[in-house]
Amino acid sequence: MRQLIAEGCHSLAQAEGDMAMVIYPDNAHIQTLLAWALANLGKLTQAEESCMAAIRMDPSASAPHGLLGQVLSDFQRFDEAIRHFQTAIYLDPGDVLAMI
Repeated sequence: MRQLIAEGCHSLAQAEGDMAMVIYPDNAHIQTLLAWALANLGKLTQAEESCMAAIRMDPSASAPHGLLGQVLSDFQRFDEAIRHFQTAIYLDPGDVLAMI
């Protein structure tokens, strides 16, 4: 999935992510990658839901918090976005994405 996202094949990444979640329903990493694909497709509500699911699966993962911050910024929900960016940085001080 990561390679498909990097290549801009977001629809294929979403399809792969959907299938992977059936096989690995509790995998926060796959859920986060699915959220990336959804966000890149402009499916922001679904991306938000996927980020929240990934956070429930693994609250210590910084990536879904950082991505959720971006999605919430796109919705102009800035206070919530800042909270998730701050959480991402707290969990992983080297998370450059959350610092942008």
